[in-house]
Amino acid sequence: MPALSVLYLQNNEVTKNIKNYRKTLIVKLPNLKYLDDRPVFPEERRFAEAFHKGGIELEREERAKYKKEQEDEHLRNHYAFRDMIERYRQEAREKE
Repeated sequence: MPALSVLYLQNNEVTKNIKNYRKTLIVKLPNLKYLDDRPVFPEERRFAEAFHKGGIELEREERAKYKKEQEDEHLRNHYAFRDMIERYRQEAREKE
């Protein structure tokens, strides 16, 4: 079922037989977009794949890496905005 994109098994007994149910299905079904009542976001897929490769420790490392990437992106946006404001102020001073 590699093309499966939506799967609803909530309250189905089969879920009890699949270890780490959500993570396992996300890894095994690469096109899965919704599982039960929640979407599968790219970062969740990333964490599930890390867990599948190396367990909870590798998942934790991947989560820390993701958090750092998000913080770096926030800082880049902050600095870009600050630079834009400074350019605007400089242009305004030059017009005066």
